[in-house]
Amino acid sequence: MIDVPRRCQQCFFFKGQHIYEKCTVCRELGFSAIHLCDLNRKGQDPDHFHCHMFRPNLRLVGGKAAVAHPFLSVIRDRKQYFKDVLKLMHGSGQCDRKSGCSACQNDDRISSRLKKKFHVVWLTTDRKPIFLQSSSYIRFFHDALLTCGTLMNGKAVLIWLAPDHLHLYLELSDGDSVMDVSEDIQLLVQDALIAEFDQLQSMKMEASLFNKDFFIETLD
Repeated sequence: MIDVPRRCQQCFFFKGQHIYEKCTVCRELGFSAIHLCDLNRKGQDPDHFHCHMFRPNLRLVGGKAAVAHPFLSVIRDRKQYFKDVLKLMHGSGQCDRKSGCSACQNDDRISSRLKKKFHVVWLTTDRKPIFLQSSSYIRFFHDALLTCGTLMNGKAVLIWLAPDHLHLYLELSDGDSVMDVSEDIQLLVQDALIAEFDQLQSMKMEASLFNKDFFIETLD
């Protein structure tokens, strides 16, 4: 069992099924912020804990306490949700690759051999809001993940990029380990990001851009 740092116990997100309101996928899927908190606590010393998304669970005298986002119209069929999102991404013209982009086209010929489907969440180290200006990174992420997915003989698609985390959709063949593939793709994407964006190089982070642990959900 992971020891809960004192700072977490003083945070708005520690108790209750709160949702990180700045992420559309978190809202639509009812993805509890506690999953992000748990990832951030893993591997950290409770006495030297860091979290850039800390939100004091306090209120002014006579004021109203913060209210969590309710789980309204939560989508229960996760597999259909991601299938619909892929179709929407392709139809919106987000991808410049008019041909050959199997990720956006949701090509059934490729999907037929990729039997395992996953929702994966990566977290930035210490929940730093590295991708606050998400529009600067989305196109690069799309192409990098598409390339990495192909290298892994699978499919990897960016679904949403939040300041401190991102939601991915993965399709893999039966013989592949989602943990191993996720780790390999993360390392490749991280190296590509640092090489491409000067602002990430200048951060001089002691650790990697991303937390080494990630959330994985099987889509059956």
